[in-house]
Amino acid sequence: MTFAIRNDLALEASPPVSKKQIGYAGEIVSGQLVFSDSGKFFVAAGGIRGPDADGLYFFDSESLCSVEVTGESGQELPINIPVSVEHGKWALALFRRVEEIPTEESANLSLTESAAMNLLNQGDCSFSHFKRIEEGAARLLMNACRLHSGIDNNIYLNALTELNPEVATILATHDGGLSFGSLTSITTATANALARHKGNLYLSGLRALSAEFAQALSLHGEPVHFEHLTSIESREGIFLAAKNGLDDYDLEALNEETARAIVDAASGRPIALALPHLAAQCARELAAHRGDIWLDVSEALSLSTAEFLGSHHGQLDLYLGDAELTSEVARALAKHKGPLYIHMSQLSVSAAECLAAVEAPLGFPLLQLQSSDVAKALASHQGELLLANERVDDEVVAELCKHRGFLRLDSIETLSESAASMLANHQGDVSLVSVELTTEAARTLGNSKTFFILPFVLGQDESVLGEKDGDGKNLDADGNLHLSSDSGLELSLGSDSDLGLGSDSEWDLS
Repeated sequence: MTFAIRNDLALEASPPVSKKQIGYAGEIVSGQLVFSDSGKFFVAAGGIRGPDADGLYFFDSESLCSVEVTGESGQELPINIPVSVEHGKWALALFRRVEEIPTEESANLSLTESAAMNLLNQGDCSFSHFKRIEEGAARLLMNACRLHSGIDNNIYLNALTELNPEVATILATHDGGLSFGSLTSITTATANALARHKGNLYLSGLRALSAEFAQALSLHGEPVHFEHLTSIESREGIFLAAKNGLDDYDLEALNEETARAIVDAASGRPIALALPHLAAQCARELAAHRGDIWLDVSEALSLSTAEFLGSHHGQLDLYLGDAELTSEVARALAKHKGPLYIHMSQLSVSAAECLAAVEAPLGFPLLQLQSSDVAKALASHQGELLLANERVDDEVVAELCKHRGFLRLDSIETLSESAASMLANHQGDVSLVSVELTTEAARTLGNSKTFFILPFVLGQDESVLGEKDGDGKNLDADGNLHLSSDSGLELSLGSDSDLGLGSDSEWDLS
């Protein structure tokens, strides 16, 4: 396939240099250049977008790579240009000057009615790369969408940098989703026009949500998706954002009034916020939420903040990064009434001892536990314990085996036979849903009184397995095998992929 790229020498009647045998493999565009005239030229390769309003294509600046070449008349020159094009179209083109290489900065991205007509006549209904769109073009687009509506009934205008009320009024008649990913500001008049739209509205380019804008869009009957808000200036804005759930807002600051409004607007649905700092008074308001909370906080938690969070009822996920977790803060968090998951890569023995007192599921989804002392401290936890280890030393396993309750080692990929022997004596169920077992380790677990959850794929035999186990506990909803010696199962496996086995793939458990 060839593309008419703006300023490409191939568009000339007698180009001074041409290309042949062009291919793309292994993130390299390669081929041969054939010189008809002597001189210096520029070769550009990368992903291309378009066509623009003039019907010409241009390069995506993020993937563009250009090199200077010099050749003599009659000469053939090999060319290899490193290019990474994750999706879409790619091309190689030749230019006389480097400044002639077209990108989105130099392309004609104002969509007029005549340009839209030409593109639609060519069968191109994608206008997602245009930065501006005129009223006539918007009407043509609406007519085309009505005639060619398919499974994906969304219109993606994610390159638009401006949207006036007149165009918004036309686009709002679309019976489907509207996506504007590059609009960083919208006037109240435009918001009033979009409020008449019936369908999902995506405004992921907006960073701030003013009271006026929120009030205008409050009449929009479907969810409004923002995704990247950093500032919500009013209670109206919070309730508007909450239409699609308060999940994943990276706010620059949070005050007490905003925190209270967030809880009111969430109405029991999950709250997820990323904050540079969480003040105690804001934590107090958030702790009143009866639902799950995810908090990504850059600065270390103060004791008073932790005390308020410890009073929360529901699941609490704390992303603390490299911040220090003191024993005092850990002791306050341990009073939390509900599942507590601490997302951090380091944990001291004293903090582990305090957190072990949590009377609910306790997890460390990012902790690669290497210390037997920390393992010993966490093993005193009574209940579900989640760790993120992909590999675990026998010394750590020896301490974890003293734990009483559900032990989730969901990320462990390998398990030594000695570790399997120790886990076989664990007082509580053990989840090893990612493990790859040797035959001997699998036999050890199978002969244990402990209930194990292992990766297993039986295909059509899953129903048979459920029939053999009277209480139906052998397979969970994700297809993982629940295995214990009193399950009454006799399995003969002949494929490594079935249970993550090593080279010894045929064995019986009874």
